[in-house]
Amino acid sequence: MAHNWETDPRPLSEILKAWRPEMTRAQKADALRIPLNTFNRMCDGRPADREETIRRLMILIDGTR
Repeated sequence: MAHNWETDPRPLSEILKAWRPEMTRAQKADALRIPLNTFNRMCDGRPADREETIRRLMILIDGTR
């Protein structure tokens, strides 16, 4: 069963780094369909406009790979 990133209490910056450790940041950004610069800024702790959507998308991607 995939991890529930929506209920994970950690900040988005932490879960993005923990998600899919076998993937590079560029691969993660591509999977989430966001620019690498945006992904890197979120990993650095900058707020995301649609954090809930990103967390849900991570779950959906986990379920398909």
